[in-house]
Amino acid sequence: MRKLYYVWLVVITLFFAGTYNKRWLYVLLVVEVLVGIALYIRACCLWNGLDVGFRKKIRVVEYYEDTIIKVRMERKVEKHIGLAAIRIRLGYRQEKPPRASKMYCGICKGGDMEFMLLAPYCGVVRLELKKVWLNDWLMGFFIGRRRHDTMELFVMPQEAALQIEYPNLLQYGKAPVVRLCLDLTGLEEADQELLDRFYILLNALVAGLLKGAEKVRVYWYDEGRGKAFNVEVHNFRECRKMLLELYLAGLPWVKPEEKPEEPREPVSGSYYVLDLQLRWLRHDRLIYQFSRQNLKEEIKEKTFTL
Repeated sequence: MRKLYYVWLVVITLFFAGTYNKRWLYVLLVVEVLVGIALYIRACCLWNGLDVGFRKKIRVVEYYEDTIIKVRMERKVEKHIGLAAIRIRLGYRQEKPPRASKMYCGICKGGDMEFMLLAPYCGVVRLELKKVWLNDWLMGFFIGRRRHDTMELFVMPQEAALQIEYPNLLQYGKAPVVRLCLDLTGLEEADQELLDRFYILLNALVAGLLKGAEKVRVYWYDEGRGKAFNVEVHNFRECRKMLLELYLAGLPWVKPEEKPEEPREPVSGSYYVLDLQLRWLRHDRLIYQFSRQNLKEEIKEKTFTL
């Protein structure tokens, strides 16, 4: 906008100089043009010795939490930047192609660019830096350069536990281990809202099972990487580590294993199953099918006896 004002100022000065043929108006016109050239050169010089990229490549954030994203600007020479903007592509795994956004950024005390982001679903948000614009101190010229960098946000569900009662808990104590198999059939076709509900339910189910067991062993097979996973969970922190690994299942930018494993049969003995239809089963017997719309209420209000 300021650049537009500057152009209008030059045009008006040129008009009056041509109309009244005053020498001082021609001098003013030359000064305005030279100032504009100087500001443009100054804005271009801001890029000299400047390296731009995400401050962190991976971050773990809370579900539905305002998150400040920082883009580092490392300079060989200290230079004052009035304003900055970036173009990024961001989106969850199911968003094809990810949406592109141009964001105007503030400059924090450390000299980095920063902007606010709200992640509405649990899962992985991938940010791809495409272009950066810098403004001179008078904010007259925005000079852009293409830059490429990536960052991944792992959005974690809030702490919650399914209400599960264990009638024999006082008599026999906690079970040594509970086995939970994840059926990821239809992962590539599932929309992000469904995956969000699946991750929230899985988090609450594991926490509920831990009330009656020393540990929960979670199994799944990642077809994209050709690898079977077997993760032991003892507490909420380890449940988050398990989710970090699960989020990567089937992601297109995660490299497959050099020697893929063969898909494994379900574990032997007693085990539970959770699938992407939000069905909780014991072997092949349905315990309960949760709904996408009322999942959070069902987690809080439903009580299950095992």
